[in-house]
Amino acid sequence: MKKLFIMLMAGLMACSLVACGNNDKVVLSDDDKVADELVTEDGFIYEISEDGAYQITGYKGDEPAVLKIPADIDLVEVTGIADNAFTASKTIKEVKIPNTIEYIGASAFRDCDEITTISIPDSVKEIGEAAFYGCDKLESVKMSAGLKVVETITFKNCKALKTINLPEGIEAIEDAAFWGCEALTEITLPKTLKDLGTAAFYECKGLKKATVLGEALGSVETVKDGDKTEEIEHTIGEIAFNGCPELASEWTEGTV
Repeated sequence: MKKLFIMLMAGLMACSLVACGNNDKVVLSDDDKVADELVTEDGFIYEISEDGAYQITGYKGDEPAVLKIPADIDLVEVTGIADNAFTASKTIKEVKIPNTIEYIGASAFRDCDEITTISIPDSVKEIGEAAFYGCDKLESVKMSAGLKVVETITFKNCKALKTINLPEGIEAIEDAAFWGCEALTEITLPKTLKDLGTAAFYECKGLKKATVLGEALGSVETVKDGDKTEEIEHTIGEIAFNGCPELASEWTEGTV
C-alpha cells in the first residue's frame, strides 16, 4: 500500500512538471499588458526611443478633442510621435505639437476623421508616409520649415484640405502625396523643390493655380565630390497634375 502511494505521488509530480514545461505559453490578460505600458497621468502611452528621449505611442482610452502632445515627461524630452500612434481616432479635432518633436511616424494620424487643423512646428524634420492619409475634415495645415520631403501619400484623400503652405527647404514631394485633395484651389511650390512625384496632385479637382517659384524642379544638378563630378536628374513624375480639370495643362516658370 505504501509503495502504491509513493508511485501515485511520483506520477502527480511528473504531470505537474509536464504541465509547467517549456512548451506551455503564459497568456497575459489585457490588464497585465496595460500594466507593463508607460502611461502619463493624463493618458499618453509612451516608450523610450533609441536616443534616450521619449516618443508617444498612443493614448489610453478615448483621446480628447484637443490633443496636446507633451513636451516632456518627468523632465525627459518627448521628441517623436510613433507610427500608428493615433490611427483612426474618432475624437481628436485639433492637435497641438510642441517644438521638441522632431518626427511624426508613418500613419500616425491616418483616418482621424474629425481633425480640422494642424500646425507642425519647425522642429519637425521628418513626417512618415500616410501620416495624415484620409483625414476627411482636415482643412488647414501649417507645415514645418525644417521639412525636406513630403512623403508618399502623406495627405492622400484629405478631401476638405483647402490651405497648406510648402515652405522653402522642401526638396521633394513624393508619389501621391496630395492625391484626392479635392478642396485645394491653389498651391505654391517653393524654389527649393527639385522632385515632384508621380500623381503628386492627382485628382485635386478644385485646383486652379499652381505657382512654381524656382527653376530647380525637374532640372539637372551637377554635384562635385572631390575630383568626381556627377549629374543628378531631377524629375516631374507622370500624371502629377492629372485629374485637375481647372488647372492649365502646361508648365511655365511662375504659374502653371
